[in-house]
Amino acid sequence: MKSALLRIITNQSAFPSLTEISLTGHSNISGTNGAGKTSSLVLVPVFYGIDPQYMVREKPKTFLDFYLSKARSFVIFEYQRQVHILMHRDHLIPSKPIT
Repeated sequence: MKSALLRIITNQSAFPSLTEISLTGHSNISGTNGAGKTSSLVLVPVFYGIDPQYMVREKPKTFLDFYLSKARSFVIFEYQRQVHILMHRDHLIPSKPIT
């Protein structure tokens, strides 16, 4: 099987709660204005190597400010490479005391 991005999981990111976006098969992302449709789609090119800062529309916010703004925020990319399924967690916010 070829390599593929299978799903994206976020918590306290651009969305207030745990959110899972499945990328296998056909998908339909719908919602009202401001629901997070574009914010969820922006994560796909970031996985494939686009500079995250280039994908943030609200300046002067950075990618970190928008997607990883809280100590408990995370973005997980689940992908398949060859035959194995791998998980990668990347939390880019420098250590800060939780207040």
